Amino acid sequence: MNTVKENRFTLGKGTLLPLGAVADKKSVQFTFEVRNGKKAGVNLYHREKQEKHFIAADKKYQTGNLYSIKVSGLNPLEYDYTLQYGESEVLDPYVKKVSGHEVWGTNMKKAGAEGVRGRLDFLSGGMERDTIPEIPYEDLYLYQLHMRGFTRHNSSGVKGKGTFQGLWEKISYLKDLGINGILALPVYDFDEVLENGLEDVAREHLERYGKKAALKADEEKEKKEEKLNYWGYTKRAALFAPKASYANNKNQPEAELKELIQRLHKEGILFLMEMHFPEGTNPVLILDCLRYWILEYHVDGFRINDNVAPTQVLAADPIIGSVKLLCNSWQEEVVYGRGGAPVKRVLAEANDSFLVHMRSFLKSDEGQIPSVLYHTRHNPARKGTINYLTGFNTFTLQDVVSYDIKHNEENGENGRDGTDYNYSWNCGAEGKTRKKAVLSLRKKQVRNALLLLFLSQGTPMLLAGDEFGNTQNGNNNAYCQDNSITWLNWNQLKSNQELFLFVKELISLRKEHPVLHRAEELTGRDYISCGCPDISYHGTKAWYLDDSNYSRVVGILLCGKYAMQDKKKTDWDFYLAYNFHWEPHEYELPKPVSAEEWQILIDTSGQAVLEEKKVAVAERTVVLLAAKKEK
Repeated sequence: MNTVKENRFTLGKGTLLPLGAVADKKSVQFTFEVRNGKKAGVNLYHREKQEKHFIAADKKYQTGNLYSIKVSGLNPLEYDYTLQYGESEVLDPYVKKVSGHEVWGTNMKKAGAEGVRGRLDFLSGGMERDTIPEIPYEDLYLYQLHMRGFTRHNSSGVKGKGTFQGLWEKISYLKDLGINGILALPVYDFDEVLENGLEDVAREHLERYGKKAALKADEEKEKKEEKLNYWGYTKRAALFAPKASYANNKNQPEAELKELIQRLHKEGILFLMEMHFPEGTNPVLILDCLRYWILEYHVDGFRINDNVAPTQVLAADPIIGSVKLLCNSWQEEVVYGRGGAPVKRVLAEANDSFLVHMRSFLKSDEGQIPSVLYHTRHNPARKGTINYLTGFNTFTLQDVVSYDIKHNEENGENGRDGTDYNYSWNCGAEGKTRKKAVLSLRKKQVRNALLLLFLSQGTPMLLAGDEFGNTQNGNNNAYCQDNSITWLNWNQLKSNQELFLFVKELISLRKEHPVLHRAEELTGRDYISCGCPDISYHGTKAWYLDDSNYSRVVGILLCGKYAMQDKKKTDWDFYLAYNFHWEPHEYELPKPVSAEEWQILIDTSGQAVLEEKKVAVAERTVVLLAAKKEK
């Protein structure tokens, strides 16, 4: 190994910030932290020649705990780099592009000559002409997807299967569906091979569901086995670097991701990222990382794990606090102004509460009415609420109505992975069946679920593939599956075209009627003196709500007088009749305010009978009525 004194490089003290490597045509600046007092420095690897050079972290380059070294005469197209700490060679935590991990399914080997290294030829800039859409939470329709699984299947019909390019080839599909926001699982470079099978994600699941004894037994196994980390939640990740194996052009993942984001923005679609920060991550690195993705890639927001990320600091940051921030919960002092809360509504809660109660209501559990009414109207003024019934670590919507229990046998964890609490119902047969009665009920229950989702206030989030009946065959924790279980089968779009059109029309209906997606939380009061509150709740008898423990029926009236379709015209009145009892019920209807009579818009059973002042609703059925001036 050569030292810098034996080659043509010229060294000088750098400008400290930013951390990581910053390259131009004539020089590269390396800035990194050293705390332990051990020998440290930068290793340079020539990309073609078998040459390695070491640059020592001399004290003359030091300020505080940072070393900043400017290397002139270094061509960034020719060299990779790693950091040296004592005897250990590591990947720079601020690396912007990774070399040696371009092929999906390969181990992110230890940094060094035969492993991963940082590349210096990353393309900065290029987003100057990008125009970022402004979409408030009440107008947002989120779509959660896995970058690889979304288009990897041969049926996807795209050229760039499983890549950033594959997603941009599907933009017209997303627009047709009505989606205007993507929430992508990790697209930064991560190690998709887990050692010992239970690292990170599976381990967290075992600890969460009280199975530490089983976990300890697995940890004591002498034989190590490798398992796939499909989702991307792992400690071994390059948080600043786009994943090369998600790029069609493996040499320029940063350019391809930027093009994807620009194409999405051009079509009025936001791009949000899931960011998983491992426990113990330096808070300064978290701030730098999120700022980098915003400034360099124009990312529109993040879903972050608030058990690690400093949420109060993120919300107060002038850059990070300007984009959409989703997490499980926000402290009240952050939301309501203390501690530098954002001026506009950028914070949002994304937790499983909506999923738990709405799934329970769907399968006719007792005691759900109060929670259902809460989630139907919940939409705080200072923070958004993200509503979802499915996610990457739960059942798909089709599986919610097809399985009572999880079927994770192919994961090889003997059923210990994944939650045992799915709040699902198989409608009379477990898994695949030919029974017509069961299939018919499942079809209806899927539509019932979609109405629960899209006719609640807040921001609805759809899991990719739910709009055409995607299934994972009962696997509710497919963290290690990179196959037909997790790849969307686009052939189902053809066979379930009716379901796709139902979702499309439901999104369109919601977009057209502001009373269905208010910017303000509904109050249940008549504050404009029109003779009707903004939202009211009813039982089978108008104006008499039955929220007893055994009740499974409710009527919800949304008054259109509280929302304007345009500058002159108020919105329609809507009445939702939810009947999740196993028996039919007749609903006495409240008198509409916006028009003379009610009309049926949606009936998931096709059996509703509307008379002048009442509607008969079949068992396990949702009926949506509208009162409108035009016929």
